[in-house]
Amino acid sequence: MTNERFLFTECHYIIDGFFPPDPKESNMSAWGFSIKLSPEATKFCTDKIINDKIKERINEHCNTIRDRYFKPRAFPKDTLMFCDNNSLVHSCSVPGNACGLDLHEIDYNGQAIWLPHNVDSSAQSVCLLSVWLHWWNLISVYVVP
Repeated sequence: MTNERFLFTECHYIIDGFFPPDPKESNMSAWGFSIKLSPEATKFCTDKIINDKIKERINEHCNTIRDRYFKPRAFPKDTLMFCDNNSLVHSCSVPGNACGLDLHEIDYNGQAIWLPHNVDSSAQSVCLLSVWLHWWNLISVYVVP
C-alpha cells in the first residue's frame, strides 16, 4: 500500500493518431500524433504554479528519457518548455529537424491540444509520447495542490 495521493481517477487525455503511417506514403512528418487534455486537467495544470526548481527536476527526468532514445549530443538543454510559471507544458522537443509536440491551443471548451511538428521517425514519435506521459504522471500524481 502506498501513501501517494492520486488527483485523477479516470483518464483525462486522448492520444490520437499514434500508429505507424501508411507504408505507401513517404511523407516527412508522417509519424506525428496529437494529444488532447480534458478541460478539468487543463485547468488543474494552468492553476498549478510550479517554481523553476520543480521545472528543472521534471526536465532532468524527461532529458533522461530522451537520452535513452537518442545518443546524447548537442541537444537543447531542456526537453520541455512550460507555459509561464504554471505546470502546463508548452512544447516537448526531441532531436530532429525542429521535431516536437507543441501546445496548439486551449480551445473554447478549455481543452488543451498538442499537435506534432516534423515527427519523421518512430523513435521521435515514441520519445515524444514517453516524455509527455512522464510529464503528465509527475504533474498529476506528485505535484498535487
